[in-house]
Amino acid sequence: MSALFEQLVAASQLSPIFGRGALSRALARLGLFPDSLTKPDLLRALPEITRTIRPYLGDRTDEVSMNIQRLIWSADPGVSQSAK
Repeated sequence: MSALFEQLVAASQLSPIFGRGALSRALARLGLFPDSLTKPDLLRALPEITRTIRPYLGDRTDEVSMNIQRLIWSADPGVSQSAK
């Protein structure tokens, strides 16, 4: 799993074991993979991720979605920002 995917799991506020599976499936529905996830991929996947986590987080979904958006727009030099 990529560092960005692990950061996504943490930002999702789902348990790590459950979150990895649920978020991997959300990405797979878009033809994306956790081990090669980029920030542009994550931006494209945000609506699907939000739909995936809503049943589990309820009222906290918007807050978590904002956390994921902060992750996307953060300038973390250790995370790939290009879709190479």
